[in-house]
Amino acid sequence: MLGLHFYHSSEDGLEASEEKGVVKVKSLATKLPLGKCELQIGDTVESVNGDRVKTRHELNRLLCRAIVTTGIAEIKAFRGKETIIAKVKLAEPMK
Repeated sequence: MLGLHFYHSSEDGLEASEEKGVVKVKSLATKLPLGKCELQIGDTVESVNGDRVKTRHELNRLLCRAIVTTGIAEIKAFRGKETIIAKVKLAEPMK
């Protein structure tokens, strides 16, 4: 029997919350790739690799796409008025 697995950002160290089209970093696991990057709890996630993030589902989908294409995610986030750009290596690119 084949199993189907849906990617979730917590697998790479980031738990997110969503409210009214705003996705925020809820928690970080500091030993995993997303937990080691420049993001902090409370940051607002704007985009992944240039694609806008409006829901947790979109965040997971875009991070999964990054894993299967380049293996790298460039996450744009806001911390107050400061813009954060976090480049994260999530996986080796698939061949």
